[in-house]
Amino acid sequence: MKNKLQNYFPIIRTRGEVLEELRENKELWKTFCGWKETCQQEYLDLCTGVKGIKLLYDTYFKAIMNPDTRPDRFNDFISEMLGQRVKVLKVLPNESARIAAESSLLVMDVVVQLEDGSIANVEVQKIGYLFPGERSACYSADLLLRQYKRAREELGATFSYKNIKKVYTIVLFEKSGSEFRKFSAELYLHRFRQTSDTGVEINLLQEYTFVCLDIFNNIIHNKDKKIENKLEEWLVFLSQDDPDMIMKLLDRNPEFQKIYEEIYTLCLNMEGMMEMFSKELEIMDRNTVKLMIDEMEEELKQNTQQPKDGQSASPKHMSIRSILGGDILANDFFKRQTRLLILIMILTVLYIDNRYSSQQELIEIDKLKKDLIDIKYDALTRSSELMEKSRQSRIEEYISTEDSPLQTATNRPYLIKKD
Repeated sequence: MKNKLQNYFPIIRTRGEVLEELRENKELWKTFCGWKETCQQEYLDLCTGVKGIKLLYDTYFKAIMNPDTRPDRFNDFISEMLGQRVKVLKVLPNESARIAAESSLLVMDVVVQLEDGSIANVEVQKIGYLFPGERSACYSADLLLRQYKRAREELGATFSYKNIKKVYTIVLFEKSGSEFRKFSAELYLHRFRQTSDTGVEINLLQEYTFVCLDIFNNIIHNKDKKIENKLEEWLVFLSQDDPDMIMKLLDRNPEFQKIYEEIYTLCLNMEGMMEMFSKELEIMDRNTVKLMIDEMEEELKQNTQQPKDGQSASPKHMSIRSILGGDILANDFFKRQTRLLILIMILTVLYIDNRYSSQQELIEIDKLKKDLIDIKYDALTRSSELMEKSRQSRIEEYISTEDSPLQTATNRPYLIKKD
């Protein structure tokens, strides 16, 4: 029996067909069996249309919304985000340095240069960072500095600060921070620009757009709520995996039918699909570990600030002696988090071991590549020498120097027939 999405997209395969193809390929089946049961089920649900695909993850987004190959789609999406029509000129390398490796909670990040020279950074955060305003201001300042340096290098002596264009920072939260949730359960889109309290207009270059997808999803799933505009269409398309919401979107705007057909055509390429899914699993694993560490730090902070009744507060600053002597491990917090600390230690050891193994394999691969190049060059040299020595003129020259009775034939060869 067909599910809801299979009625819209006949190319979607059944669960049996997907499993059969996996079993026929030993490598794919080995990878599939190596996943957790929940991950196996999720993968099958995606490929068979039981659930839609959340396209906000980096590999899926760039496959469908790549600014280089799908500029019309990305132009429309980013224009709706900014509330003005813009056109992407090119994708820029993402060189911005995340503070304290903060990219661990990013699931998508792309930087583009717009037609007017301005820069836009679009990122999706699995979980909203603390201090989103301060962090976004730092990222925006980093992009502004990149643009300044590039303009100085390109224009040289003709450079003017007038050549510096705006920098847009667009952040989508899968789970927004408390600042947004406490402010309103009805507003999911927040745009910021710097203005004067006197009304004087100065071209300050940094603008910000924050989208709280969790608030948007709560609103859009209301039975009486309709998709009202193109921005909401894009947000549903990118963030929703509910088949009912996908069909609701297709009924409102059939233009997305073609994009979904492209998505499910990608699902037919089992090897490519599994590679993308594996990358997303890696991202989610890193996010989970980072979240656990953040929660532990938050609990530690609460314990130090609000000790239980009848207990003295833990000192704010542990002495070096107490740390080196191991007294810090007697803290109630560490006793409660023993299992978590052991898990983190195991993951750390596994990470170091995997990193070391990977480095050794990379060294071996580089060595083999160099050996292969040397062998290829040696084979090419020998082939050239053989070709040179096989030329008729070279053979005749060699025979003449060896006093051999062999001579070059002056008559053409003829065939002797047997009577």
